[in-house]
Amino acid sequence: MTEFGPNGQVISGGGPSAYAGGYAGDTKIRRIGLAVFLCGLCACFSVAALGFLVTAIIEISIGVAAMGNRFDDGILGGARFAALLATLNWVLFFITIPVSCLVIWLSSGRMPHRGITHRNPYLRWAAIWGAILVGATTTVFSSLEGVLPGLGGFLVGVPIGAVSGVVCGALFLAIVRPNTQLSERTVDAF
Repeated sequence: MTEFGPNGQVISGGGPSAYAGGYAGDTKIRRIGLAVFLCGLCACFSVAALGFLVTAIIEISIGVAAMGNRFDDGILGGARFAALLATLNWVLFFITIPVSCLVIWLSSGRMPHRGITHRNPYLRWAAIWGAILVGATTTVFSSLEGVLPGLGGFLVGVPIGAVSGVVCGALFLAIVRPNTQLSERTVDAF
């Protein structure tokens, strides 16, 4: 609860809430549109970069172990396909960037207006949505070959999406800086 001192000066409790329930009021939060657009671009290219890295690791491991193509039908086949699908994420940029922007705007983009200043909710929800979007896509397309490839697609797609989401959440926080913007609120008595 906010406590007031002499002449209406706020003594304690005047800052924005650390989590949902706080309302930023009429505070103008700047740079959200820019952050959403750049995070959408970052999501597209970070998924592709992580997919390339995972594809390289899987292919090098298969080559070193001299497995050849023996596991193309099982979990490893689904994992290989999911990593390749994530690598080619940038090819469908005209779909992935608008979807990423929409999800970021509806989740992290609304948090500053609710007065959320801590970084953990931003990173957590970005990781959750990244894991849902990439994991669902890789699982669906990998499961067209069967249940085990679908499981492999799930096991590779979810971590790629979660890591990409954390990168996007950190970028969003670096651009918007909700803690700084919400602490600079001005109070007018007139």
